[in-house]
Amino acid sequence: MIKIRAGIILIEHEEILLVRHNVSARKYHPDYDTKPTAIKDYWVFPGGGVLQGETLETCAKRETLEETSIKVEIGPLLFLGESIWPDGERHIINFFFEAKRIEGNVKKPRWTFLDEKYDEPAFLPLSKLDEIILMPDIKTYIKRLSKGETFRGTYLKNLWESYTDVETKYGVE
Repeated sequence: MIKIRAGIILIEHEEILLVRHNVSARKYHPDYDTKPTAIKDYWVFPGGGVLQGETLETCAKRETLEETSIKVEIGPLLFLGESIWPDGERHIINFFFEAKRIEGNVKKPRWTFLDEKYDEPAFLPLSKLDEIILMPDIKTYIKRLSKGETFRGTYLKNLWESYTDVETKYGVE
């Protein structure tokens, strides 16, 4: 089954809006169930799954508000990427839109779901981007975007990485 996900990229004042996921509180990643990981947390872009009958824009706005308490205006599509697990069991298509804040401040939502109640939204300085684990890892594109490069619907291909790949890449033990 293919899952469609709409997310945002919001950069203001040399900071980017992201959401920290606590690995121990999440159970949807296949590697989590088959192998323990040394990864404690990683960061993602605000966003989530598109509901039946919902537009990508509406989804991106709703998910951003739910996860960060910030209302956004959705701009152009910046990137399109996929995450396809090697066995093909999971396939996520990610749409990343430029966004601007129109109202609100970052606030941790009052989640009742186990997977999300430990998530933490935050504006992180772009200068700290190399110090975090970002999934999917599109840091190179974010840096280029923050320096004024224009992207419009750029296809980033398959961005899937296992926890093992990420542990190796970041030297996590």
